[in-house]
Amino acid sequence: MMSRGPEEGSIGKHLQVCYALLHGNGEVAVSDLEAGHAEIGSSLHNLAGSKEVDISAFLYSIRRLPLFLERVESIYLGQNESVLAKLGIVNLKDYSHWQPARAQARNRFMLSDGGSKLVVFICSLSDVDDLITSLTCFQMEWNKMHSHLAPTSLGRGLALGSIRAEDVGDRIRKALGISQDSWMLLWQVWGQNWNEKMSALARSPKNFKVIFSSDKPDDYQQVYQAWWDQISCRFQHLDLSNRPVYFVSSNDYSLADLLSGYAFSHRGAILGGLMDANKEGLNRIWRLIQSDDEPGRQENLLYHALQSYLEGDPARREGMRKMEEESGILRHDGLEALDIKCQVIEVCRLLPERMDQRLRLDGMEMLKQSRAVVLNIEYPLGMAAYYLLSQICSSQRDLEGIYIMGKAASMQGRLGDVMIPIEVYDVHSKNTFVFHNCFSMRDISDMMMDSAVFDSQKAVTVKGTFLHNREMMDIFRRDDYNGIEMEAGPYLRAVYESTYKKGSPSGARIDLMDKPKQDLGILHYASDTPYSKRVSLLSEKLGFAGVEAIYACSIAILRRIMMIEIQKAKNGTR
Repeated sequence: MMSRGPEEGSIGKHLQVCYALLHGNGEVAVSDLEAGHAEIGSSLHNLAGSKEVDISAFLYSIRRLPLFLERVESIYLGQNESVLAKLGIVNLKDYSHWQPARAQARNRFMLSDGGSKLVVFICSLSDVDDLITSLTCFQMEWNKMHSHLAPTSLGRGLALGSIRAEDVGDRIRKALGISQDSWMLLWQVWGQNWNEKMSALARSPKNFKVIFSSDKPDDYQQVYQAWWDQISCRFQHLDLSNRPVYFVSSNDYSLADLLSGYAFSHRGAILGGLMDANKEGLNRIWRLIQSDDEPGRQENLLYHALQSYLEGDPARREGMRKMEEESGILRHDGLEALDIKCQVIEVCRLLPERMDQRLRLDGMEMLKQSRAVVLNIEYPLGMAAYYLLSQICSSQRDLEGIYIMGKAASMQGRLGDVMIPIEVYDVHSKNTFVFHNCFSMRDISDMMMDSAVFDSQKAVTVKGTFLHNREMMDIFRRDDYNGIEMEAGPYLRAVYESTYKKGSPSGARIDLMDKPKQDLGILHYASDTPYSKRVSLLSEKLGFAGVEAIYACSIAILRRIMMIEIQKAKNGTR
């Protein structure tokens, strides 16, 4: 057991400085955090202290922030409108002044005034950690690139608009000292506004100001209470509080894909679009697996291509929603302040004939007798998992199962591998949770042709994607930890507190092997290998490499739920 976590070195000191500045002044210049950020030696930002541009880290931060940051100067953080009003931010529902803003890889509600102000609704301290580190990384790398361009005639021409970036691309790339591959990745993100972005980069450095109203845990919990109240109201006709509920934390697409049959009914059109667009070279992969009789390969590719097929076509998306509803799948897009999507799935309304063939079980006709519902939420960030599950546990009388599927970085495996943990060290609480995981290798391995499955694993829950380094992870690796993720520890803390009806300790080894009354399962799939010499995807989406693992884990969860409900029907307990 680790009584003193390895995070209490440079990372712990840096966070203490961040919190002290935010709580003490209410406002902090990101430039004041740069030295501490560089000192932690983040695995995601290896070149933070170097003059060399770390384009991989820069792209990682871009995908977690709005794309118009070049014009933003002040970022306001708060849990709700009343908290933000204390900062002078008012009339947030006046959408003639405040426009919703999005990030590619974070579900977070943000508003922009179209100018220098950005408002961000935060749902836990993990949001603060994530935003501060992402902004710091973005600013440091932006300013490095600015310093390379500004003194040159090329940079001055770009800044004044007398030189267009699209006409001198390779000159800019060489001036910045980045590879052709990195340049193409930057183009993929900024390409639509390429000339404007490069002009802004050459014109001025960034020095963000973050303005923060002091947070209280109760303020966070109120956000989740409002979220649950809205879900209860939206699904009032289902009487959720009086029905058995299986809680699933995953994503907002894979369970529905497997259950609704939409992809199969539109197979020809989806594959036609796949062949035309050839995103990620998928048409070559399709040709290779067309003659493959292994169950699942073709289906997985079809599901992956479905996202592109739906893109930008409301009629197609509406057709998918209709088929989902026919299969008992109802959607809710969440509160503005808590941008977490969810689906409620009535087990008795599932249509076995539409399901993925890998879900077929003996006795599925008995599911018609089930009163259970599946509450599937799009996985939250860090400590939001604790608040969310705590709210559900306190509101729901009959919580039958808790199943968590999420991304993790792997210290030893390959992209797309599945890790099944039985022990989690939580950096937030410094607790080590030991538990019985209802999933094992036999639940997954028959669906994994291209990647591996590892059970009896140990995972560490870190405070943020930038908030771990090689020194910290070497300590964990020597103790046989493999997965690095952000939600399992907070979820297990909520399970502990729900089970024992008291607050969790700190720095303890907590044995949950036989204690929770709910069925409990956690599945992680490797989305990155930051401590391996193999490829790292810090600046890109996981893409098709993770599809097999995502659907194998989703199938295992759905099978588990259906098997329990079938057995209960056989026993006459439903």
